[in-house]
Amino acid sequence: MVAERRPTYWEWRAELEVQRARWQRIAAGLALGVLGLVGLLVHQSLRPRPIYYVTTTRGVAEPGHVPEAVVEGFAARVVGLLGNLTPATASAGYEQSRRYLAPKVVDRLHAQAQEDLKRITDQQLATTFAIHQAAVEPRGEAWRVSLRGTRQSWSRSQFLGEDRMRYTLEVARTPVSELNPWGLQVSGLRLEREATDREPRAAARGAE
Repeated sequence: MVAERRPTYWEWRAELEVQRARWQRIAAGLALGVLGLVGLLVHQSLRPRPIYYVTTTRGVAEPGHVPEAVVEGFAARVVGLLGNLTPATASAGYEQSRRYLAPKVVDRLHAQAQEDLKRITDQQLATTFAIHQAAVEPRGEAWRVSLRGTRQSWSRSQFLGEDRMRYTLEVARTPVSELNPWGLQVSGLRLEREATDREPRAAARGAE
């Protein structure tokens, strides 16, 4: 029977050194990985956030401050999408307007939008809305915007008439995004047909 050979002190010491060197390499790798992760997190936190530009001649919005001219321009953008419709552009116009509307407004207008799209397609309707007067009323951190103008309507190239209309929009702030670079959204929307000198009673009923 062969007796088991025990390692000498120097062999044991050499093996110990090898294991220690191996653990040191592992610890160094982990340390480098942690430092890399920390550096990445610091870089991400210091990297400037993306800025979205809105091409407009109505004013410039700065952090923490939105001029009334910018609010007016935003409201005009929304009304332009909803008030200028043709059979070819109506569906896209309604879809684009959704990005500027609060969810509750989208839900409330969905049924009406589907009905309008059907009428526009079936009767080949087209409308244009020209803004003649705009008023912006600050309300704390929000605004009420009133846009008055005339709406002209056609059916298969036949002129149907002209109405005086008023859009009233409740505008509030919302996080800026690629879809909505304004940082604003419509939280309330109302459309009224205003009375004319010729038919005040009929127009008043239509505004109810």
